[in-house]
Amino acid sequence: MSKFKAILFKYPIITGVLVVAGFMVASYHFGLEILNPKNISWLMADIDGAQYYLGWLFFRNEPWAFPLGLIQGYFAPIGTSIGLTDSVPLLAFPFKLISGILPSDFQYFGIWIYVSYILQAVFAYLLMGTVCENRSIRLISALFFVISPVMIFRMKHVALASHWIILAALWRYFVSIDRDGFKKYSIYWILIVGIAGMLHTYLGTMVLLIAIASVTKEWLITKRLSIKKASIAVIGLIFILLLEWWLIGFFSFGLLDSGLGGFGFYSLNLNALFNSLGTSRWFSGLELSDARQYEGYAYLGLGMLLIGVVAVGLFFGSLTKNEDRKESLNILWSHLPLLLLSLGLFLFALSNRISWGDNLIVVINLHTGFQVRVLDQLRASGRFFWPVYYLLIFVLLAFLIRKLPGKVIVPLLVVCLLVQVVELKTQRPENYDQQEYQNYLSDPDWEKIVQHFEMIIPMPPYEWSLANEQDYKNFSYLAASHNKQVATGYVARYSNDSVKEQRIRIGNELRVGEPDPNALYVFTDKSIAMYLSNLKEFLRCHRLNDYFACYSNELDPILKLVVDLNKYQPMFEYITLVDYLRRYQNDLVLIVAMDEASQSLTSELKDYLSARGSRIRELGFRDSYAAVLYQDHLIYEEMSNHSAVEKQWLNGDQVEYPGGILEFREDINLFSAGRNLGNRALIQIDGKLIGDYGRGMNVIVLTELFNAISCETFDTYTGDQGLICIDASCLEND
Repeated sequence: MSKFKAILFKYPIITGVLVVAGFMVASYHFGLEILNPKNISWLMADIDGAQYYLGWLFFRNEPWAFPLGLIQGYFAPIGTSIGLTDSVPLLAFPFKLISGILPSDFQYFGIWIYVSYILQAVFAYLLMGTVCENRSIRLISALFFVISPVMIFRMKHVALASHWIILAALWRYFVSIDRDGFKKYSIYWILIVGIAGMLHTYLGTMVLLIAIASVTKEWLITKRLSIKKASIAVIGLIFILLLEWWLIGFFSFGLLDSGLGGFGFYSLNLNALFNSLGTSRWFSGLELSDARQYEGYAYLGLGMLLIGVVAVGLFFGSLTKNEDRKESLNILWSHLPLLLLSLGLFLFALSNRISWGDNLIVVINLHTGFQVRVLDQLRASGRFFWPVYYLLIFVLLAFLIRKLPGKVIVPLLVVCLLVQVVELKTQRPENYDQQEYQNYLSDPDWEKIVQHFEMIIPMPPYEWSLANEQDYKNFSYLAASHNKQVATGYVARYSNDSVKEQRIRIGNELRVGEPDPNALYVFTDKSIAMYLSNLKEFLRCHRLNDYFACYSNELDPILKLVVDLNKYQPMFEYITLVDYLRRYQNDLVLIVAMDEASQSLTSELKDYLSARGSRIRELGFRDSYAAVLYQDHLIYEEMSNHSAVEKQWLNGDQVEYPGGILEFREDINLFSAGRNLGNRALIQIDGKLIGDYGRGMNVIVLTELFNAISCETFDTYTGDQGLICIDASCLEND
């Protein structure tokens, strides 16, 4: 730990400058209010922030379980873990130990953001110290890491943006091991890998790979480690990381397939180093082949690009000298393991879909099982470029420091640093310290009624939004605040089969008139239509805000005002997709699939469509699909398991069908992309987007005058039934 002691005690001014630099950058981007541990509004107002905070809130309120990171009350009864809510397990565990003395609304995420920036400065300084003794040059160089565009771009994701741990791993890699220093060397790597594993799976994986590269170098290149010690080190580090992930709860829920299907899309674009994606004041962002390639954001910034130009020029100039060529080759050989790792990370970040801008250059088809069970577990492959990104910054700075005299390098670095600061958009576009949490449960009776139950079950369970956008946050916070369970939530991964099983179980309990007496069911005007005939006999309901709060009628009324369900006029109708198509068989019916639409197609629906010439039986898992029915005839159908499906008709176009000719009176555009192929769907009429789109079959019905009279989504992944509007309000598109 001598290097840390040197910074903290031997050079207190350097320590102070590093702390102040990290603190100032964090405060400029995120404000000071996030440091208030009682301020949760900035977290609850944000979709990702709410995930972190609610995970921590449920975790702190529950008794210890085993594995230690399990959370039973959130996403109940399936449950989740502190790691699957990205709630920084490294801090969650110690704070849970002292939870009893903490305020009821307590968050540590704001503090961690500041700590991450300060540690980013410290480890950048240490890293530069491996190639430079001049403290001023090291300090200036370290500031390039502190204002790293990638870290600023990522800081919204609190655990994932702990990039200092990558710098710590690179620093440890470049610090030589003494022949008799295996014990100390191992302790360093155990700490670094151990901390990374307690931060995030992506960071843990990256740091482990850097550690393996370090061990390989010390065995293969420097010969300071024997094959026995190298093997012990690698196996030991892998074991420690897996043990941590088991304790956190990552392996407690089987195959977590909810987030699968993105590998190849959340990737690195070949233009990433030069593509600001709008974060530059002077340069607009370049094109991407898919919007999800934001995960591969790796803009260097104009200041670093200028440094790169100078460094590359000097490098090629030095190749004319034999000594310099030999030195370069020796350096490359001495760091061959890290070089090969960087190449591997770069290729993995590119994924099997390699693109330059919006041009897809190479597509490599992968075995579906391998992709789902291996690659899709780390689907955001673009993130794996981060170690290469920081290594590139380090190499460029190190090369200039070695080649240029102090009187040249210092002003050059200062000028480029100023350019970097001025060029990057450093304002806080989301005003983290000013965001307000939207509470849709303002009726005080929610506090009264929830105390009588053990669980809140929003209907349908596990949905983000019921009557209002992301109102799952309100019900989750209400449940956690009263130490209750809730059958909803936002978690990084979960089992689709488990969610489907619980939805079926809860729905069946209501349909047979056996509601859980310990559960408070929450319905909306839409979801209550599903079970209205059953609810009248078995449930007692109160109207609170935009919701129905219902419970078994075996219990006495909790509130005075009870809704008479026998007089309630539903706004929605429950109907199967095949009955829906029959109802509108004489109209123009447009269908596009999104995400996954094949899993729960009924035999009756397949028979109905097949009788009209459809190939619906061939529709595969997560395929793209579009179809058009008119006058009870199928006039268009297309499906694909390797690309999106798109079809356009212009005003005046004609299509023959057995009953005559259909003439289009408006421009019509259909688009469908399955889960692995873009995960998007739309229907445009005369250039206007109609309806909302979700998983399954999205259907719009048009009259002969091409007026939309119905637009619905049938989630044919979980079932073949849906709710349709009785009035035309559903036709309004947000």
